[in-house]
Amino acid sequence: MVTPLFEKALSPTDAGTGGRLVLPKICAEKFFPSIDVAESIPMVVQDSEGKDWLFTLRTWPNNKSQMYYLEGFEPYVQSMKLVQGDIGN
Repeated sequence: MVTPLFEKALSPTDAGTGGRLVLPKICAEKFFPSIDVAESIPMVVQDSEGKDWLFTLRTWPNNKSQMYYLEGFEPYVQSMKLVQGDIGN
């Protein structure tokens, strides 16, 4: 059984061809490993249908804070036919 970590309405960046999903900061810091700006962590993430996807966890500085994102998200978006505003979990 898959337990969703969060839900998010996809932004234009998430659903576009940039290939990344910006993570809610609270969820990223609660559920994902701590990471520095220069690091990246490959992660296998299981979707709500039980399929595994390989993403890379990365971060970048933003207004004295950090933003977290999963890189390599575009194949998932295309496979699920997701568009801006869709709710993904």
